[in-house]
Amino acid sequence: MESDRLLLNAKDVHEDEDVGEWGVCAASCPGMSPTEIAEEADFQNKQMMTTSVGSLRNRGFDVVPDPEEGPVHVLIMLPVATSEEPSEEEWEEVWDELRGCFDDAVPNPARR
Repeated sequence: MESDRLLLNAKDVHEDEDVGEWGVCAASCPGMSPTEIAEEADFQNKQMMTTSVGSLRNRGFDVVPDPEEGPVHVLIMLPVATSEEPSEEEWEEVWDELRGCFDDAVPNPARR
C-alpha cells in the first residue's frame, strides 16, 4: 500500500458530501472469493491485497457500504478525527496499522 495513493483516496472520500469522514475505497462481499470480488468490483490495479472485515474491525477500522458504488464496493473507515486533516505522522500511524491487516499483495486476477 502506497501512502500517497491512500491519502488521495482518503481525501476524495472525506470531501464527498455523502460521506464526510475519512476512509478508503475497497471491495468486499460475504460468500464471494477474492477472485469473484475482484471481477465484480472491476478494479484495474496490478495487484490486490486481501483481509477480512473482522481483521479490520479488530484493529479499529469499520467497513461500510459505499453509498455511490455497486454492491461489492465498500469504504474502510479510518479511525481519525473528521474535522481536520491529520498530520503526516498521524497518517503514517494509520497506514501502518491498516497495512498490518492485509496479506501480501498478489496479482489482480481481474485486470485486463
